[in-house]
Amino acid sequence: MTTNNIFVNTVIPATSVIPAKAGIQTEDLNPVSLAPRLRGGDGKKNVAVLLAIVSFLLTASFIFADHVFADYLVIPIPLPENVDAFKVKNDQPVQKTEKIATIEHRPTSSAYVVRGRVQYHDVEETAYLEMWNVMPDGSRYFSRTLDERGTMRTIQGSSNWRDFELPFYLMEHKPESVTLEINIVMPGKGTIEVTGLTVSDLPPMPPLAIAAEDKATQPPRINIFDRDASIPLPNNVDVFKVENDQSAPKTERVATIEYNPSSSAYVVSGEVQYLDVEGTAYLEMWNVMPDGKRYFTRTLAEPHGLMVSDMEMQMRVISGTSDWRRFALPFYLMELKPESVTLEINIVMPGKGTIEVTGLTVSDYPTFAGGAWFDARTTNMLGGILLCCYGALFGILCSILVPRGKGKRLLYGMVLFAGIMEIFSLVIGLTAVLYGQPYHVWSPLVLLGVISIAVFCPLFFTIKKQYAQVELRKMQALDA
Repeated sequence: MTTNNIFVNTVIPATSVIPAKAGIQTEDLNPVSLAPRLRGGDGKKNVAVLLAIVSFLLTASFIFADHVFADYLVIPIPLPENVDAFKVKNDQPVQKTEKIATIEHRPTSSAYVVRGRVQYHDVEETAYLEMWNVMPDGSRYFSRTLDERGTMRTIQGSSNWRDFELPFYLMEHKPESVTLEINIVMPGKGTIEVTGLTVSDLPPMPPLAIAAEDKATQPPRINIFDRDASIPLPNNVDVFKVENDQSAPKTERVATIEYNPSSSAYVVSGEVQYLDVEGTAYLEMWNVMPDGKRYFTRTLAEPHGLMVSDMEMQMRVISGTSDWRRFALPFYLMELKPESVTLEINIVMPGKGTIEVTGLTVSDYPTFAGGAWFDARTTNMLGGILLCCYGALFGILCSILVPRGKGKRLLYGMVLFAGIMEIFSLVIGLTAVLYGQPYHVWSPLVLLGVISIAVFCPLFFTIKKQYAQVELRKMQALDA
């Protein structure tokens, strides 16, 4: 017993005793127990690494969660006095407009829709629901249920409860908030009730099925490689003229063409002049998809205020008298892009007057919201999944390999790869800002780059320090 004690005191110098604060008992000097001692001694550092990873993942989850699930968030719109159904009755043969609701909406994508249910009785003439979209700069844009069929069809006669929709597409920019004013417009007598109003962002639409073409009746095809393709007028005239001598409505077809869009937005433009037009006339373009669905664009804008865009001026109504001026009929395909679209261009006159159009052209318009690099759901879903999976894998590997002093090249490589992707994400995000991309494109990229740099850079030095401490303990243990 005495000999063993002399052996221990002689062989082990004081300088080689491993500090007790490292969590290793100085009495246990068996080299076989080195690995357990290192794991026990690195407990606090392991907790620090895991907390850093968890914080990173939680931050990323909070950032992306709103974007990922926003497409499915349906927000109810309260009716006046919290009634279940809002009822409007018009006993006079004069137009009546009644406001249903005014709300502030924060869109997370480039399109949203107000939905609800409507029923009506003995509605004279053509009534409709409308939604005014008021931007932060004061500009106003509307959606109206003036279609001939579907959930956006007009309100006339009588109907039991049915669904309706008022969609809106934000074009080239995405404001932080939009004021929505929802109205019922009745030109004459009748009763209309609405209920169940909600607002939600539109998710990506499925691709359209391309229908077979009838070669014998196929309208003139516009070459997609023409930057500004001319649209032939009937009988190849230079100016198409429509006169209405009656007080009754008149619709005249200007042209029908088959167009192959090369982007997700296009515009038909030209010049129009008119004389003594009664009421509110307009130009309209029906966009007929291969599956038979029909969508329209109409020059029904009523620009006012100090900040009026050029597009809004070109889409203003036709009334009274005007010399030649430009007009535009844009259409936004959003997430889908069919191989071809049939365009039907008409002049619609509610009463007497004369309208002439000339110089019709069609061209792609890549600067609209339809030209966004990515849609909101794809960008944020992929970003959130990849970020969380990569961060979770990195955290698990750190907790297993770092305490054992292994996997240094692997973890350093993962940090280097993350750093490259962070810089790449930040550069792409800033480039998207410079190119005027929508908020849903550049925001997640910039946030991902900034937060990842702020987390991974300190984490790299923490891991490096831990590896150095493990090496030091190994040397001290071997000296023992």
